Order: sequence, then C-alpha cells, then structure tokens
Amino acid sequence: MDMLTTHLLSFLVGLVAGAGVLYWLLPARRQGSQLIRERDEARNALNHYRDQVDRHFLETADLVNDLTQSYRAVHQHLSQGAHGLCSEAGRRKAAAK
Repeated sequence: MDMLTTHLLSFLVGLVAGAGVLYWLLPARRQGSQLIRERDEARNALNHYRDQVDRHFLETADLVNDLTQSYRAVHQHLSQGAHGLCSEAGRRKAAAK
C-alpha cells in the first residue's frame, strides 16, 4: 500500500504541476495569437491605404493630363483666333513681346 500511495501522490503532483504549467503557458499563447491578429489587421490597413494612395495619384495624373489637353486646346484656339482676327501689325507686336 505504501508503494500505491507513493505512485498516487506522484501522479497527483504531476497532474497539478502539468495543470499549472498549462495555465501559465496559455496566456502567452493567447497573447501571441492576438499579436499575430493585430499584425495581420495592420498589414491589411496598410495595404488598403496604399491602394487608396495609388488610386488617388492615378486619378490626379489623369486630371492633370486632361487639364494639359484643355490648356493646349485653349492656346491653339487663341492662336488661331489671333492669326485670323488680328492685323499683321498686331501680330508683329505680339510676336515681339
């Protein structure tokens, strides 16, 4: 009976020690998974932000190109109007400036 008691006490001590170690390690594991989840959320937010920046600058480039084309069209219109409507002396004065 003495041997049985020793084995039973050893088993119980091992069980309590195992439960204590498991209880001690689980918060670290939860913290690790929480950090991984936060990292993934931060990556997703960064990728979303980068996509927004890309779209913004692509649209800005398109708008600037449209503005440049409009400026060219206005300049060409004014040039043709000046050539057709101004006198030769007026064109010479404008060219001199």
